[in-house]
Amino acid sequence: MDASADLTARLVALERELLDQSVRKSRRADELLGESFFEFGSSGRRLDRAQLLAGLQAETLSAVEADGFEVSLLARTVALVTYRSFLPSVPTARTLRSSIWRLEGEHWRMVYHQGTRAPGLS
Repeated sequence: MDASADLTARLVALERELLDQSVRKSRRADELLGESFFEFGSSGRRLDRAQLLAGLQAETLSAVEADGFEVSLLARTVALVTYRSFLPSVPTARTLRSSIWRLEGEHWRMVYHQGTRAPGLS
């Protein structure tokens, strides 16, 4: 596996971790988000790091599935990950997602995320 494939596999694994309900409610979610993290959710709301982490604790969503992952290296220490997510109970309700990850020391941390409902599917 080359460096590009290694990076893709690593970042996709990190994204999948953040979709896992047990991770979302654990300290691991805190470790995966950079200090300057913020997101524009599929609801249209802007959330900072503290707001997102608090919201994850109260979250009651079921499992989230994802596919169509693509990873683009924007700089040596910055990458863009895009994919589609959906709830298995409503597979036609898809959300297009994009995340920016930054290498901080030896760890990749998400610094930005956006979810956009896919038109015509949700």
